[in-house]
This record gives sequence, structure tokens and C-alpha cells, in this order.
Amino acid sequence: IIQRRGVEEERRGKRAAETERDELVKRLEEVERERDEAMEQAKRPAGGNQSSATDEEVSGLEQELHRKNNLLQEAIGNSARLELDLKYAREKLALEKGQGERVLKGLAALAEALGVEPPTPTHRSRRTSGERESAAAAEALEAVVTEARRVVAQRASLSLELEEANRQLASFDAAPRISLSGFEEGHVALFMPLGPEPGRYMAFNRECPRYYLHPESLDLFRADDAAKAESYCLGRISCCYAAKETDNEDYGMPPGESFSICLAEPLV
Repeated sequence: IIQRRGVEEERRGKRAAETERDELVKRLEEVERERDEAMEQAKRPAGGNQSSATDEEVSGLEQELHRKNNLLQEAIGNSARLELDLKYAREKLALEKGQGERVLKGLAALAEALGVEPPTPTHRSRRTSGERESAAAAEALEAVVTEARRVVAQRASLSLELEEANRQLASFDAAPRISLSGFEEGHVALFMPLGPEPGRYMAFNRECPRYYLHPESLDLFRADDAAKAESYCLGRISCCYAAKETDNEDYGMPPGESFSICLAEPLV
């Protein structure tokens, strides 16, 4: 729409300039015709005693001829200036139109990169095509910049939320995961007290029973936090081995029963 209005404005200006030029051409033709008539009258010879032109008339015709020659030169100069003004106006309009189109294309590309719809500006006043396109570019630029700032602020907020989520995830990943179905060196195990007799702790498990905490390790847990050790011991296994027959009595196991003993250290 903006381009079509600019073309119509350019055509109206061109028609007005051509009309004014045609009027000047007609005026030039009339001045030249009057000059030729004055020259013919000045050249016409005097006849007998009744002369067709006196010296005063010839002098007046020459003055009139001079005046019309000046008018002719002035009209020629005006016509030349008009042609230059018309050419300058066309070049300026083409330049402003090209600049406006480039700005609008750039704004459209920016809007596409930001993932927003290119704005369509509206105009309330009657202005020239170049002014309308410049105003359209300015309004579009302001709208896209505003949207860009909103998107940047939104992305910054999302970035902070993502960093916080990553931090929480890293904290979660760093937290120890308690082993339930197998116990080896490096695994984290939760040892719970068994029965009324103190000193016997077995690893909390799922279908993997009879992994007991060594008494020396229990002493480490009690030294670290005696109150907590009375309820449970959460630690990392440093060694795990099969118990010998001589260990059955110490752990309250019947003769011939197999089980394992774990050495563990409290988690820091």
C-alpha cells in the first residue's frame, strides 16, 4: 500500500511539472511570435510622404522587442530550472523510497529472527510518499525494538530459571544414591540396627540380605554422630567380604549360615 501511494504521488507531481512546462513552452512560442512581428514591423520600409512608421515608433518597437527578448530568456531559464527541480525531486523520491524499502526489509528480517510478526504501521496525517515511508520505517523500527527488548528480557528470565534448574539437578546428581540390591566397594549403604542387642547393623536392602556393618565402622559412625548412629548409619562401603564361620557367633548367625561384612565410612 505504501509503495502504491508513493507511485501515485510521484505521478501527480510529474503531471503537475509537465503541465507547468507546457505552459512555459506556450508562453515561449507567444513571445517568439510577438518578437517576430515586431521585427517585421521594424523592417517594413517607409512609403512616400505617408510613412508607415516614424522614428519614435521604430524606437518603441525596438524597446518592446528588447523587453520580449528578456522575457524569452527568463522563460527559458525558468524552464531549465523546472527541469532540474523535477529531476532532483524524482531522484530524491527514488532515494527515499529505496531507503524505506531497505529499512523495512531489514526490520522484517529482524522480526523473523526474533520469531515475531513484522508490525504494520498506520498513518493518520497526509504526507508525501517519502515522509510516509520514513515514518513507516520509524514506527516499524520502534515496534520491533520494543518486541526485541521483551523477547530478550524473557530469554534472560528463562536463562536464570534454567541455571537454577541445572544447579538443582547438579545438586540432586551429586547427592548419594543408596544401594539396595547390591553392596560393593564404593556403594552407599544405609545400615539399620537389628534386634535388642546393640552393635548389630544390617544394610537396608531389596532381595539382598545379610550384609552387616563391621564393629570398627560402627565406632566411626558413633564418633561422628552418636545420636544419629543409634537410629541408622549412612556411609560409603570401603570393603565388603564374606564372613568366616568364626564370625557367626559375633553377628548372631546360626552355624553354617553365610553372610557378608562391610567396612564403611560416614558420608561427609
